[in-house]
Formats: sequence, C-alpha cells, structure tokens
Amino acid sequence: ISSVSDVKRRDLARCYRLLIKELKLRPPLQDPAKLVTKIANALSLDEKTSRDAVRILEVIKESGGAAGKGPMGFSGAILYLSSLKNNENPSQKEIAKATGVTEVTIRNRAKEVRTKYKHLL
Repeated sequence: ISSVSDVKRRDLARCYRLLIKELKLRPPLQDPAKLVTKIANALSLDEKTSRDAVRILEVIKESGGAAGKGPMGFSGAILYLSSLKNNENPSQKEIAKATGVTEVTIRNRAKEVRTKYKHLL
C-alpha cells in the first residue's frame, strides 16, 4: 500500500479522466466570469477593469471561443488584456501567480484573444 504522497499528479489526473469517461459523467465547469472577479480582487484591480473583462468574456463565451480552454488561464488572460486597456499594469507573472497557471499560458491565451477578438479590445 502506498501513501498518498507517492501518487504522481499525472497518474491521479489520468485515473480521474478515465473515471469521468467510463461513468459518462459531466464534471461541473468553473464560470470564468466569477473567476475574473476573484482574480481581480486578489490583484486589487479597478472595478472597471473587472467589468470590462467580464463583458469581453461573455461575448467570447457566446461565440464558443472559450470552449476547451482552461477557465483560469483564459480568465487571467482576458483580465490581463482588460487591465492594459484601462492603464493598469499587473505583470503576466502577477496574474499567473493569482490564477495558478504559468506565464506562458497567460501569454498564449492573450495572444489568441488579441488575434481572434481584437474588435472587443
């Protein structure tokens, strides 16, 4: 019998996905709009920045652009872009730390949003 600390995260995640698939379960997804507010509060960003990010996020969600994207990284990237628009300057590193994703994820999601949805920014 191995202790919990001996289990690798990758193995645990694989087993979780297998259970979800075999049992035909639909795990609940986090609402990115709620995540934006949570991240903005953690970074002490302006309310206008948060509202702009939620508005952009809703438009992208309606168009299906958020499908298959990790909600924390996607929310963080949109908040990052919204903060730049509103002359607030949190670094990608600060947003990555607040969201629990990498700076690379924030950068890649932000690039996708800038490319596909520049009319919203």
